[in-house]
Amino acid sequence: MIRLENVGETNLELYLRGRTIAYDIVIRNEAEAVVWNRLHGEIIPGIIQVKVLDSGETLELSHEWHQRTNRGETVVPGLYSAQGIVLTDGPEPLASAPTQFLIVPE
Repeated sequence: MIRLENVGETNLELYLRGRTIAYDIVIRNEAEAVVWNRLHGEIIPGIIQVKVLDSGETLELSHEWHQRTNRGETVVPGLYSAQGIVLTDGPEPLASAPTQFLIVPE
């Protein structure tokens, strides 16, 4: 889940890409290689939408990953990381710090 929260005291205008908000979730293996990302192969329209977050308001974006690579193969057990990225009109997207997690054998 990606959570954008306005912790300031005034409204915050976000200029976000896509007809629906374009966001990515990137999964990397222990060697830092990308094994899956939500926007793989997607075309993002050149549309900007303005989203206003009031003071204290939160915007949440989520997606379920089925532990498969971009090629559809099941990932092997091991240490992985997930990073959330929200595309904006700026040169750099909003990106979270990577969070590590472990996939164990069944």
